[in-house]
Amino acid sequence: MIFPVLKRNIILLNEQNDSIIEPIISRNYGKIVLYKRQKRVFYSISRKLLGMQIKIMTGSIEECIRISSLIPEFTGTCYNQKEYENRLLDKHHLILIAYSDGTPAGFKVGYDRDNNGTFYSWMRGVIPIFRKEGVAKALAKEQEHILIENGYKAVEYKTRNYLKPMIIFGLKNGFDIINMIIKEKADQH
Repeated sequence: MIFPVLKRNIILLNEQNDSIIEPIISRNYGKIVLYKRQKRVFYSISRKLLGMQIKIMTGSIEECIRISSLIPEFTGTCYNQKEYENRLLDKHHLILIAYSDGTPAGFKVGYDRDNNGTFYSWMRGVIPIFRKEGVAKALAKEQEHILIENGYKAVEYKTRNYLKPMIIFGLKNGFDIINMIIKEKADQH
C-alpha cells in the first residue's frame, strides 16, 4: 500500500550551449493571467511519421472532466466540478489540454499548494489511443516552461503504486521519489 510522491527541480537550459539560465523569480505576481480561459497555443509539435500534430492549450475544468471520463484508470474515481473548484479556488493554477489533430487527447492540472516555490501537478491523464505518441511529454514540457516563466523552482506530483507507467514516466523525466505515503486500505494505493 504505497503512494509515491515524485519531485523534480526545474531549471532552464540555454539550448545553444546547455548553460544554466537562472529563472527570474517574482514574488509579487498576483493572479497569473495566463490561466484565464484564453485559447492560446503554447506548444505545438509535429509527429511527421504519423502525420499528427499535438497542440497544448489552456483549458477548463469541464474539459478535464470530459477527458477524465475517457481514461480507464479513472473509472469510478473521476473528480467532479466541485472538487476541482475547491482545490483551485484562490490558488495560482494551470489547466492544460493536449489536442491531437484537433481532438482532445489529454490534460494536466496543477496548482500552487504550499506557496513555497514548488508547483503541485495534481491531475493528469492521456486517453489510451493517444498514449505513446508524446502527449504526456508535451504536456509536461509546456507545464514546466510556464512554471519556470512564473518563478517556480520545482514541480511535484503524487501517484498510486499500481499506476506504474506514471512512476516510470516521472523517473525517466528526471523526477526523484521523495516520499512514500502508506495507506491503510489496499484500494487506496
